[in-house]
Amino acid sequence: MYKVITFYKFITLDAEKTKGIFHDKCKELGILGRILIGNEGINAGVSGKIDDIEKFKKWVNSQPEFKDMTYRDLNTEKNAYHKLVVRTRKEIVAIGKDVDMDKKAPYISVDELNKLYENDDEFIIIDTRNDYEAEVGRFRNAKIMPIKTFKEFPKEISGMKDELKGKKIITYCTGGIRCEKATAYMKNIGIDNVMQLKGGIIEYMNKYPNKYWEGGLFVFDDRLVTTTESPLTECKHCGKKCGKYINCHNMDCDNLFICCDDCRKKMNSCCCEECKSSPRQRKKKYIPIGRVENYYQKLGIACVNMDEPLKKGMQIKIKGKTTDIDAIAENLRDDAGNAIDEGIGVITFPVKDKVRKNDQLMISP
Repeated sequence: MYKVITFYKFITLDAEKTKGIFHDKCKELGILGRILIGNEGINAGVSGKIDDIEKFKKWVNSQPEFKDMTYRDLNTEKNAYHKLVVRTRKEIVAIGKDVDMDKKAPYISVDELNKLYENDDEFIIIDTRNDYEAEVGRFRNAKIMPIKTFKEFPKEISGMKDELKGKKIITYCTGGIRCEKATAYMKNIGIDNVMQLKGGIIEYMNKYPNKYWEGGLFVFDDRLVTTTESPLTECKHCGKKCGKYINCHNMDCDNLFICCDDCRKKMNSCCCEECKSSPRQRKKKYIPIGRVENYYQKLGIACVNMDEPLKKGMQIKIKGKTTDIDAIAENLRDDAGNAIDEGIGVITFPVKDKVRKNDQLMISP
């Protein structure tokens, strides 16, 4: 139903003008996400219905300065963002140093990287992301940088110059933008024997989903981590293998931690008992996935029109001007009256309280 794309380009732009045209096009197509634009280029992650994303990509490539733009694509069941943010920034990926981008390293393709692993060749593969991203997923034998932000990368890599001398070095990140800037900085300080993975982790996972990538992929949208059948990390509360990050709902904490679905419900999305009892709890975010078409009062049945699939057992909220109901979607039926476990379009199901036409049916991402 939906697609998430990331794309970037280092290019001299009129940031304010570019911001305006991208904002208007996203609004027109109903696309959500985060787009950073600076005089040095554009860095974006957006999502929307597949047809709308394809229209958006076609429009981007119709702009003369972006005719060669490439994208990293991931399909998803629902919109990965809950709002649209288009902003101007001095740096589209902040490293905090002056970097000559003309010195960026040559690319290595995902096929070439896979062959290096298959042939058991000697090389050092460096994760240019933050350490909490690498915790949930990384390439086999990757060197993890002990950094919390990309601005810490220059100091760490500078201290590794002697260790890297004479070695074959490959860098990677989620979609490519951080390694592009990281390798330019590395070459600026004399680390010349370096390459960057073209298309990043996303392109590798799309082509080689069960090879040398281990764990899940941290993403900067509402999902936080893409699902994986073989998580590397454990739930903070129960120790069960789990690859899901959440932010603590105590607003005075906001700690990012690994938590399974059962413990998230039990702990109200908090990292400890103290946070769970805190009065300053984060409000849940909800995104609309359908709307009420009718309510049959004698039967206590809601008829809804779903833009996204509604699944049996799904926790939902129905909200309108005078409606605010939390419910579990049970006893779903399609527009022909057949019992179903999942559906899209017109669906009916029982509700405990009255709902009204055009009330929104929402879920928490």
